[in-house]
Amino acid sequence: MRKFEPILRKTRNVFAPARPSASPPQKVGSNIATRRKIKTQKFKVLYTNLLCEEIKSRIFFH
Repeated sequence: MRKFEPILRKTRNVFAPARPSASPPQKVGSNIATRRKIKTQKFKVLYTNLLCEEIKSRIFFH
């Protein structure tokens, strides 16, 4: 049985109930997209925080 475990793991999707709305490849794509979005959002937040710090320091130390 152990010999066939990886094959079973690969084909588990086939036995899972089919969902018409989201097939596995689409799911993966959207997941990557959301990850990218989250990354860009984090970057934006970081960048704006840095800008705020910069402005504060310029106001208070000049």
